[in-house]
Amino acid sequence: MIKEAPSPETVFSAFLEFISNDIVMAHNANFDVNFLYDSFIRYLGKPFTNDFVDSLRVARKAFPGEKHNRLKDICKRLGVEKQKKHRAIPDCEVGVECYFLMRKMIVDRHGEEGYKKLFSKFRKRSDDINTKDFVVTVDDIDDDNPLFGITVVFTGALTTMVRKDAMQEVVNRGGILGQSLTKSTDLLVVGETDMLASTKDGKTGKMKKAEAYILEGHDITVVSEGVFLDMLMWD
Repeated sequence: MIKEAPSPETVFSAFLEFISNDIVMAHNANFDVNFLYDSFIRYLGKPFTNDFVDSLRVARKAFPGEKHNRLKDICKRLGVEKQKKHRAIPDCEVGVECYFLMRKMIVDRHGEEGYKKLFSKFRKRSDDINTKDFVVTVDDIDDDNPLFGITVVFTGALTTMVRKDAMQEVVNRGGILGQSLTKSTDLLVVGETDMLASTKDGKTGKMKKAEAYILEGHDITVVSEGVFLDMLMWD
């Protein structure tokens, strides 16, 4: 089916032109968006920065008592007819229809302000932190520091400092902040929090992604918050 398809560079350039800076939506969006993060860097040389809506999160609020919220399950509950399985245009069409029906259900229960509050903590990936906003704030950088010249990404909530402060510490030691985890990431810092216990298998999406890349042979080191602090204290 894709034998005569255009190159990834052509496809992603056209995709970016199509979406511009619009909000995008997908069901279980984190799965899809991770591919976009990697592909934008790989083929376009720039990060994917669009805000996105995850209709799976909306479904969990609309149907809090349901165990499964797959798109086919939601279509059945809402009476939305799904024409073809796993085809882009039909999936988009039913996804949009389901989203607006679920949104109306939630607004009818909680009002517009209530709807916004339910999802306010999911405003944007990486806590709305843009790695490009960080600049060095010290006079000298020690090039012997273990963080010097390496690309660092964080996952999970830190207990000893807020994420922004930790990211500033990386920059002040000559490190490079990654907006998302890619094959070129050198170090993944995992927050030592109870949050991990509530995730599936005790691992965040970035942790699983790092493990997959490591199995492919990419040199990514995963460290705890404690090890990261030791690296900051390096003398």
